[in-house]
Amino acid sequence: MATAPQRSPDIGPRASRPRGGPLTEAEVASRRRLFSVDDDTLALLAGAADLVHVDVDAVVEEFYRRQLALPEVAAKIAAPEVLARLKAVQRRYILELFAGRCDRDYMEHRLEIGRVHERLDVDPQHYLAALRLLRELIVSHLRPHLGDQPARREAIILALDRLLSLDSALVIDMYIHSLMTAVEAANTRLQAANQTLEEKVTERTRELEDQARRDPLTGLFNARALREHLARALSHAQRRGRPLTVIYLDIDHFKQINDTGGHAAGCCAPWPTCCARRRGRRTCRAATAATSSAWWSPTPTWTGPRPSASASARNWRRGSPA
Repeated sequence: MATAPQRSPDIGPRASRPRGGPLTEAEVASRRRLFSVDDDTLALLAGAADLVHVDVDAVVEEFYRRQLALPEVAAKIAAPEVLARLKAVQRRYILELFAGRCDRDYMEHRLEIGRVHERLDVDPQHYLAALRLLRELIVSHLRPHLGDQPARREAIILALDRLLSLDSALVIDMYIHSLMTAVEAANTRLQAANQTLEEKVTERTRELEDQARRDPLTGLFNARALREHLARALSHAQRRGRPLTVIYLDIDHFKQINDTGGHAAGCCAPWPTCCARRRGRRTCRAATAATSSAWWSPTPTWTGPRPSASASARNWRRGSPA
């Protein structure tokens, strides 16, 4: 893959492409200039193609004989079907080095080689070591054919080094791309896990805060919640310039309920009365347990016509406003 666009004094701006996307013609030209792989370089390599064809199979066999001598490499490529496929790819690669072309198809194939190495879990250091070995084997087989042409031999070797450097850069780019893709995927999973954890923590915190403000026996608000409700109710009444009433409710003969029905019945006893008050007036939702048989509730004072005592009793039994 290509790195971010950069400017160099000798090659100008680099063409950019989407990470992992196809190479552009501009980037192909940029990379060739960067590694000095010009038409003369490619012509030198193409002129040695016949010599390479003679020894290509021997180079491939020697290359993999040495690779299999490395236990960490043999563990990944020793399977016969894998080894046969790799040998075929390597043979094709050597011939392409001397085919006299370095176009977009050539570079895309180099990127594919990087993907193959990544899938085989071959790390960059082993790839670079293998490339160095391949270069040595190719040069060692070329020297006898060009023994009487030292100038041409050295020119071909220099051209080969340039093209191999370009190839290694492409493969390393693919390694980097694969690594960045893996990091981004891990970050996405981590962010999702963090979001889930934050939601769980928020929900649990809300539950704990609610538990800390309620009486465990009745589920009504406790003294801490009463202070909070009173502060808000007082502030609201002051802003509106209206009075505030605090209602204190007590259930008669509550001990008798406990004695006859047990504590389970006693815990449930306040609920009908409390629920009636909550249905009757929205502001009575702040009912606060004072004891097991009594509770408080701040509510705005009624400022309308005062009802009769009998009407107040009937309203109270229905859970309506007094």
